[in-house]
Amino acid sequence: MRVLLGLGQIEYIFDLGNWNPNFQGEEGKKYGTMLQILQYPFSVGSIHIRPSDHATAEDSPAIDPKYYRGPHGNLDMEAMKQCLQFVDKIVHTAPLSNIIRSSASPSAAVIKDDKRLGEWITLNTITDWHPVGTCAMGGRAGIEGGVVDERLRVYGVHGLRVVDASVMPLQISAHIQATVYAIAEKAAHMIVEDAKSADREGRALVTKQARL
Repeated sequence: MRVLLGLGQIEYIFDLGNWNPNFQGEEGKKYGTMLQILQYPFSVGSIHIRPSDHATAEDSPAIDPKYYRGPHGNLDMEAMKQCLQFVDKIVHTAPLSNIIRSSASPSAAVIKDDKRLGEWITLNTITDWHPVGTCAMGGRAGIEGGVVDERLRVYGVHGLRVVDASVMPLQISAHIQATVYAIAEKAAHMIVEDAKSADREGRALVTKQARL
């Protein structure tokens, strides 16, 4: 998997308790969860307004994350498989091996079976609530490549900007909160700059007209 070299692909979070909604633990046993979060997914989902003659602002949008699908979705699956097998090594290494008795879900047998492991990953993948890219910056590709320009202005709509994580074309290998703060700070400066520029242009036009 040459495309993965040099990039941190996975974030691991270990916490007490059972975080898996698809796994029912046995009463009286203690569980821990190793969350595995893919940092640079190739799968690209979609979000759309639901078609309806009576749609309102309260209607939920149609969201399809399309996990492990699309032209390169298999790369996401391969990364998740390899990194989950690495997790198995981590939990069987001291000091964790001193307190962890066995792998509950997926089981040791599933981890060793490539096909069954892929099925388990598909069934147990959930969002980490850090979505990006639904109003991505177009860059040099312009409107063909995204929704907003380099100053966060929506292509083809006057006076409208988008200032949130949706303008990020790609995921980053970190939680996105600090990056969203930076986008907001930069956007605030750009909005002020553009307002001052428009004000100067307006005054220059008035002065020129007055002289005429």
